Amino acid sequence: MSLLAYLAVGACLCGCRTGFLSVQKKARQELPPGIVLPREKIEKWRELVNSAKDSGSAATATARLQEAFQGEDDPQLRAELVRLAGSLPPEAAWPIVELGLRDENPDVQVQACRMVAKAKMAQAVGSLAKLAEESSNQDVRQAAIKALGQFKDPVAIQALAKALRDRDPAIQYLAIHSLRTVTGQDFGYDVAQWLAFLEGRQNPPQPTRAMATRPTQRR
Repeated sequence: MSLLAYLAVGACLCGCRTGFLSVQKKARQELPPGIVLPREKIEKWRELVNSAKDSGSAATATARLQEAFQGEDDPQLRAELVRLAGSLPPEAAWPIVELGLRDENPDVQVQACRMVAKAKMAQAVGSLAKLAEESSNQDVRQAAIKALGQFKDPVAIQALAKALRDRDPAIQYLAIHSLRTVTGQDFGYDVAQWLAFLEGRQNPPQPTRAMATRPTQRR
């Protein structure tokens, strides 16, 4: 290829690049005043969390994340705020996680349950028990039951015992897994054996067919 051809191709590429950047810049400038793109919000929040190096800056980050959470309409962004808060010390993250547990959106609640389990926030046991018992969303219930398995607490055990009586085998299965962790006992997947143990019966019945089986994997 001749030098002239190279120069022609280069000029074309530069023109395309310049045109693309101009379109991007124009699109960005056409956004209504005060509107921030989701990726820009997330990047700002991430920088805020990463800048929290001590208790003072962590408290400042918590206050700003809490303000952002309460003013955010997008549930996916609220869930992201809860996830990012999980990188803060537990005592700093708790106000955001607590908001997530009380959120009206199931995805946000599930993320909050995961953060509770990850950071072992004992102050959340009551909220987890309520979600495990009362939530109408199966994903939320399951996330709460899993999280309860991190706490050797009477309230957690009582909630898991109630879940064990649920007719849904998937709920029973998860309750048993959590009970194994918090009690140190193992009665397999025999619901009757587990209930006998939890109710303090001295002579638990022999294994029966009333067992929680592993839920079928969805395809």
